[in-house]
Order: sequence, then C-alpha cells, then structure tokens
Amino acid sequence: MLPIYYSTSLICDPILYAISENKIEHQLEPKIIPESAILEGLMNGSIPIGFISPLSYARTKGDVFLINDFAIYSPHSGKNSLLFFKGSLEHIDHVFYQTQQISGDFERFIANWVLKETFGILPQWHEVPELSLTSKNLEKHEVIFVHGAEAMDLYPDYENYVDLGEEWTLNTRLPLVHQVLAVSKLFAEREALERLRLSRELGLRNLMKISKAYAKNHSQNWDIYFDILTEDYQFYPTVQVWESLSELMSMMFYSNVVDYLPDLKIYQEIT
Repeated sequence: MLPIYYSTSLICDPILYAISENKIEHQLEPKIIPESAILEGLMNGSIPIGFISPLSYARTKGDVFLINDFAIYSPHSGKNSLLFFKGSLEHIDHVFYQTQQISGDFERFIANWVLKETFGILPQWHEVPELSLTSKNLEKHEVIFVHGAEAMDLYPDYENYVDLGEEWTLNTRLPLVHQVLAVSKLFAEREALERLRLSRELGLRNLMKISKAYAKNHSQNWDIYFDILTEDYQFYPTVQVWESLSELMSMMFYSNVVDYLPDLKIYQEIT
C-alpha cells in the first residue's frame, strides 16, 4: 500500500472518500498526521505524496513537486480562518489564540496580511493554553483567532467574526488556495494519481454522505458541513488557482515569512 498523507480532514475528505471507503480498487492508504511531519517527510523522501498548505510548499524551497490538477481552494469564504471579536475591529491591538498541536501557520499568515493590508492593523499575537471560544473569554480577551476544523465548528454560533480568507479573496480578487498535492522527487506512482482522480470524482457525488459522517464527531449538524463543501470549496484547479499560488509565494517572501521565493514546480507524469 502507498500511504497518502494529509492533516486536515473535512476539506480533504471529498478527494479521499472513495479510497477511505474502499469504493474503488486501489493501493493507497490515507494517513492523517501533523502537516509539519508531512513537510519533513516530503523533503527527505520518506513520504512520497501528501496534501500541504501553500506555506509548507514555500518552505520546501522548491524541493518537491506539485500535481497540477489537484488543489483545494475557496473562491470566497473558507470559514477556516476566523477572527471573533467584541466591539470594533478598528481598535484591535491584541489577538489571542489557543495553543494547539495542529499548526495554523498558514492561516495566521493570511490573518496578519489581511489585518495589515485591509484594516491597517498590526496587532500583537498572544498564545494562550486551553483558550476556548466562549462568551466569557471573548469578554475578557475581546479578539480571538480560531482556525481549521474548530473554526468550522464554531462559526454558526457567533455573529461577530471576520472570515480572513474571504477578506483575502476580496482584496486580491483571487481564490485562496488552502491545500495542494505535493510529491517527493522520486515519486513515480502514476496509477495512484489516476485512483485519486477517480476518488475525487466519486467523492464530489457523495458530499452529503461525507458531511453526515464528519458531523458524527463534530458539534454542528451535517448540513453545516455540507454547505461548506458545496458552497465554499472547490476541488478542480483553474488558471486563477495557479495565479493565486504564485501570488501567495510572493507575499510570503516579501513579508519575510520565508527566505526563498520558490518556483511552482509541476510533476511531469510519464504517459
């Protein structure tokens, strides 16, 4: 079995659905691990294929390759990088966020860029252990940043929040890429990519089943997650998606988040 690694569940589920549920013949084994471990494995060759954020790709310094017909992106709202607040955004000096095992480096980069470029704010960030989003904590801290699956679970329960991914798309007029499919230098499993393409096709036909399964372990009803998958995310990249990736690479470099401006290296499948 060829392992395929990912770190974020809901938005990757449509691509991995038919493989995880054994709806098709395959030799792939989805494994969820921290993104930092996927990045390290791709770079040293111990991981052949995995989904990573654009920031992780930038950190590879171009030592891994992208599969050009796979990307997970939001044309508008992504609901996975949210700033919950009390009062007015004009007076934000501090942003608090919970210490988490799941990396939110990419989402925090988007948050910093949006706050600076859209709102003219340069806040201080404060990491707080066991900081949950409650009315009491929001009263105390005033601004709390939440990302990933937790953000998707919480947003229906609050009115005052900014979707930072949506603000990024409004500012740049580009879709925001959340995950790309990367392979190591020695990857040569063309059939695995064909199986993934078929799995994605079947997954997009079964978003209700995926949402209901996901909701069993999360706080909202399944229709919330169904709306996220059907209304907020897309899974077949367009030319604009690659423009967005190039723009993100430049932003990260010129913001001194990475010290190298990587090219977008595309894996060449041998036919």
